[in-house]
Amino acid sequence: VLNFVMASGAEAGDYLVSHPKTRFISFTGSMQVGLHVNELAAKTVPGQIWIKRVVAEMGGKDALIVDAEPAIRELLEITLDRMDIRVHPAATLGDAKGLLASNRFDLCLTDMRLPDGDGLDLVEHIQSHHPAMPVAVITAHGSMDSAIRALKSGAFDFVSKPLDLQVLRNLVNTALQLGRPHPRERRSRHFLLGDLDF
Repeated sequence: VLNFVMASGAEAGDYLVSHPKTRFISFTGSMQVGLHVNELAAKTVPGQIWIKRVVAEMGGKDALIVDAEPAIRELLEITLDRMDIRVHPAATLGDAKGLLASNRFDLCLTDMRLPDGDGLDLVEHIQSHHPAMPVAVITAHGSMDSAIRALKSGAFDFVSKPLDLQVLRNLVNTALQLGRPHPRERRSRHFLLGDLDF
């Protein structure tokens, strides 16, 4: 088992994947590199005695962004793209529900005011149909009542307009951490709450 290598991915990765004694490869990363790893592992090399197995989680993370304002959607798309998160934009509640029916998302950011409904309707829809997906709500500046209603409906957090990009990045990183399964069951009777690493 190899846990840590100090080298570029292309330099060390290609060597390790194509080595005749490599038997199993577990990869997480971009689609482009994952396909390259899979292709390289499929080629037999002198001295290789077994078929290499590859498990690849490719393509990164996906976010559903719901906002009626094209400028806000574009800002969110640029910001998340720089974080290597693929954005699926929606302008309406109906568009968002359509995307949710045919895709899997790692997080959702939704505005409170949508042309065909309320952001809270989307939060409640996600809570009932995709409960593991973290949802954050974008509220108008100073609208604490809306933020509190969103949290009570199941949103994990909120961000106010005008958007502070660093606050947004922190919120997205927190959402991605929430979406990951925790290694230990938090409600186990074998651990006290203070003993768990959050």
